[in-house]
Amino acid sequence: MNTEELIEQEAERNRLTKAIVDSLEPKKIIVSGPGTGKTFLFGQIIDQKPGSYLVLTFINNLADKLKQELGNKAKCCTFHSFCKSILHKVGRKGIDDKFILYPQLNLIVKSDALLLLGKELHFRQSFTQLKRKSPELEFFIERSNYYNAISFDDSVFRVIEHFEQNPADIPTFDQVLVDEYQDFNLLEVTFIDLISQKNAILIVGDDDQALYGQLKDASPQYIREKYRSKEYKNFELPFCSRCTTVIVDAIQDILTMAMAFKKLQDRINKTYICYLPK
Repeated sequence: MNTEELIEQEAERNRLTKAIVDSLEPKKIIVSGPGTGKTFLFGQIIDQKPGSYLVLTFINNLADKLKQELGNKAKCCTFHSFCKSILHKVGRKGIDDKFILYPQLNLIVKSDALLLLGKELHFRQSFTQLKRKSPELEFFIERSNYYNAISFDDSVFRVIEHFEQNPADIPTFDQVLVDEYQDFNLLEVTFIDLISQKNAILIVGDDDQALYGQLKDASPQYIREKYRSKEYKNFELPFCSRCTTVIVDAIQDILTMAMAFKKLQDRINKTYICYLPK
């Protein structure tokens, strides 16, 4: 690539980033592949108008990376740590303010089910798929109350239940930034929808990078639905500075062939462009 082409590429990259930063749309969704600069974008948005920002993701190492990159510009945390902080501030049905977050609580409650009910219960899908009236979910909440402890999924579930009944308690920020949306499950999507009722929100993700379907009942379908709805303004960050041209081109060839065979029909159509000016 010659110098003129590099200059044009950089100008287009800057134009796309600026369009997102300058947008006044209250609800935005950005399709952003690997190495396309989403964390840099978060910083640009916050620097443009300093204020109160919440950045949410779903696992600790992603939250820690965002904290490192953004510093004190925004509150960066996982769903679970954020929901724990909410539960310490609002009414807590069945637990008091001395409750603890205990990640292995599900194992204890599973043991309780064997002792008290004489059968094995599985709780994950009752929470992640919001099966509100399922016997499994109701038993878990009962035992959680007994131990005055919460686990990851029921921390989010409890906050959802509280916000639905007490929408005035939904916290407000200048903007909420949501990372890795392609790996969210129904529980997390419902939580974000509630938060978006009172906040400007920007969702970032890439359905090609969905990894956690089996582990946490996540689905890239949720980001696809948001992208195709009229509720959110769509943007794209196509310039990849993590992979060489041969890798980017090879991926494009694979995708082209797959779609020729009528595969990936639900996939968000997007472009990746190698961006390695150095």
